[in-house]
Amino acid sequence: MRKAKITDVPSITEIIEGAKLTLREIGSPQWQADYPNEETILDDIERGYGWVEERDGQVVAYLAAVTDGDPNYYFIEGHWLPSDWKYTAIHRVAIHRDYLGQGVASTMFDALDFGELRIDTHALNLPMRRLIEKSGFSYRGVIYVADGTPRMAYQKI
Repeated sequence: MRKAKITDVPSITEIIEGAKLTLREIGSPQWQADYPNEETILDDIERGYGWVEERDGQVVAYLAAVTDGDPNYYFIEGHWLPSDWKYTAIHRVAIHRDYLGQGVASTMFDALDFGELRIDTHALNLPMRRLIEKSGFSYRGVIYVADGTPRMAYQKI
């Protein structure tokens, strides 16, 4: 896994569009509007949040590791575990459709070397929920994203 670069944007955008299709196919409304988009990815890269996974020289996955807090996590119906670490929020996890089920996301999650991680997903995104739980995150409650929709929130210390 490595930091994303501007030259990766076309590949990342393609991966994101494929993830949107996958979410639609499983019946999840997550990512069905104009988010995330190329502007989101460019902003991630500019802020140093973007990470990619490569296989055989091809970008096959993307995620954003937001290290400076997430206002969506300020309020939770539930509770975060106490921690001495500053958390990193994991967002926009997307795997190229040709690489689904091959452990790419697990590899990326294992490579995240931060003290505390937080992540959220839509309740209908069952593949992501399974990945999150398999990766050692514990369910902490419900948070609400900017548009007011609920998300299942998880934490790993």
